[in-house]
Amino acid sequence: MNTVIFGSGFGLYGYLPTIAYFSQRIFLNKKYKRKVINKKYLKTFNKKIIWFDSLETVIHKIDYIVIAQNPKSQFKTVNKILKKKNNLKHIFLEKPISENPNKSLRLIKNLKKSNINYSFGFIFEYLNWVKLLNKKNDISIIWKIKKKNFSKSWKFSHSDGGGLIRFYGIHFLKLFYDLNYKKINKNLLTKTTWNFNVQNKKKLIKLVVKFDNKERFSIKNFDQIILDSTNPFLKPIKKNELDPRINTLKKYISDKLNPRVREEKYSNFVNFWKKVEKVLVKKV
Repeated sequence: MNTVIFGSGFGLYGYLPTIAYFSQRIFLNKKYKRKVINKKYLKTFNKKIIWFDSLETVIHKIDYIVIAQNPKSQFKTVNKILKKKNNLKHIFLEKPISENPNKSLRLIKNLKKSNINYSFGFIFEYLNWVKLLNKKNDISIIWKIKKKNFSKSWKFSHSDGGGLIRFYGIHFLKLFYDLNYKKINKNLLTKTTWNFNVQNKKKLIKLVVKFDNKERFSIKNFDQIILDSTNPFLKPIKKNELDPRINTLKKYISDKLNPRVREEKYSNFVNFWKKVEKVLVKKV
């Protein structure tokens, strides 16, 4: 397995340690070199890294690609790669698929035409607390996200593929869709909070995703707290340590390397996402 990684953020601190578990060689652009060398927890993976200036010089050696860029860049990078002659077996992409549902459907269409296996990093399904959603009574989920500088990052811009729904809440939309919760009961967005209620034939799930002064994640079953943690990954994410999401990413990568990955119809999920945004009530 020879893998190239695009993305200097989660691509390095999340995917680099994960892919090192699977891949014999990891190809990285030289522009990422300083970031890797300056992080003690990434230095250990340096022996597997091959640095390059231009993708054209190494693409014939690569069979797997990881793209963890902002949604606009991810869209451009995928389409650029698909135009090149390659021997790719799988492309791993980050969520959201692209910055909006329509553009995401276009990207999926292009990927389907390529006959290359592909998957997107919706990893909540691999978390242990998901089984709690099988409780008999209605479930309430509250995810408080610590406030940051809203003006600097695309992650807080709805139009750029960020914000409470497209960057954070999208994880839950994919999870609910896979669990067959598709009837939308409430869908209200303010500047700081997204209230989303969805149900199946038997049960209702109430979701609140909000910006707050502190990070917190909790699940209630009939007003009883059954899970209380820092975040959905149940471990604090610290700046100068290996990311706690790596073990979950390993489960995701291992699962998607299975040939059955093409059975997943991402376009069906995106149409659900599109429906959610169509009936969204905004109070900003």
